[in-house]
Amino acid sequence: MDQLTADSELDAQGEDEDILVPDSPWEAAFGLDEAGGDPVEDDWDDNRPAAPMEIDFDDPVSEHLLNALRRAARDACNVNSHDEARKKALRWMFVPGAQDREGLDFEHACLALQARPNVFRSRAVLQMWRAGVVLEDPLPIESAPLPSDFESEVMARVGFGLPVDLAHAIWSWPSIMVFDLMQRFEGQDISKALRALDAEGLVAVSQMRLYYVARNPDTLPIHLLRRFSFAKSLHIAY
Repeated sequence: MDQLTADSELDAQGEDEDILVPDSPWEAAFGLDEAGGDPVEDDWDDNRPAAPMEIDFDDPVSEHLLNALRRAARDACNVNSHDEARKKALRWMFVPGAQDREGLDFEHACLALQARPNVFRSRAVLQMWRAGVVLEDPLPIESAPLPSDFESEVMARVGFGLPVDLAHAIWSWPSIMVFDLMQRFEGQDISKALRALDAEGLVAVSQMRLYYVARNPDTLPIHLLRRFSFAKSLHIAY
């Protein structure tokens, strides 16, 4: 069944078609196929192909920006990347104003391609968790902090105070060990807050390492999973 047919059938059933349509190719697909350049399918999105690219590939500037984002995503999220390449990619993605080897600014590149920088960052962390990428050190100290929209979401869904502080700490160090958090928050019982962050799908856990993923599709019931879009689930402007 092709995408148009599938969407038409959902319309006939009264489903919300907009849920299936990502608002930017990079937010939903998070990259291109290495060989052919086609949008990658989200492996939690019921094997539906991502929406067609809305980028003019006859425009060399757009293609150049897209290739820069592809390269950064690959270097940051591939478990086999060299440490130095991963560090450079993460610095470019998370430190506002940082430039890559060609002088490009990550946030400007995202906005030029209709992608929200913080959605891209969150999607990168989700992919790092899925791939089992481990960082031996936190992100650079100059990195963008936990987005205020995410902070508000933690307050609303988990609570004020400690859960928010934990969210900030986990965001600043994808793959941080639970033991390191316990040391950082010595004297405080963080177990309840961590369980709540995990249960809400805001944080994902692998081998006692924590990642602030913003949305963990694995926590969704099957009837919601088949309509899930990572990008559209994040109601943030930037």
